[in-house]
Amino acid sequence: EGDNRGYAHGGTDIYGRNSEGQITVGSKAKVFSASDGKVISITNQSHGAGNFIRIRDPDGIVHGYMHVGSPTRPDGTPLQVGDDIKKGQHFT
Repeated sequence: EGDNRGYAHGGTDIYGRNSEGQITVGSKAKVFSASDGKVISITNQSHGAGNFIRIRDPDGIVHGYMHVGSPTRPDGTPLQVGDDIKKGQHFT
């Protein structure tokens, strides 16, 4: 379980590190899709989760990504509900 400012949650927090070994999150981190799928929602959670992206994979499993800085397609245009996502594609 992760811990978000003292609030426990059932998700797994995954962080990246830059070349200096510093943790990168939010707008400075790229987020990559765990599977192929379709974007089913993009919301901004005012309680601290920031931009929250949900992607449904071909098996019907919904993958949630929180703290996404600026949800964009690889070409830099805004990510939209209904967009197809490929496994490994970044959307920040």
